[in-house]
Amino acid sequence: MASSKDSAYFAWQDSRNGNSDFQSEDIYFASARFTSEVRSEGDESGVPAALQLAAGVLLGMGLTMVIVVGISRRRGRAATA
Repeated sequence: MASSKDSAYFAWQDSRNGNSDFQSEDIYFASARFTSEVRSEGDESGVPAALQLAAGVLLGMGLTMVIVVGISRRRGRAATA
């Protein structure tokens, strides 16, 4: 483990992917960045949460309609055959 003023770095070994014949070990690495930046409530950047929610709902409804139309067409072809 090592660290600096604004981040920390971690490394560890893990042998769970090895077996009794080869006994291999993997080395993993991760980092964490620390910031002292304080954001006020009105200082948000990006897409508003209400717009994200509306887009998700509309996307889900559209996907559902595509599935329903596909199933109804498949049943219609089976009934005529």
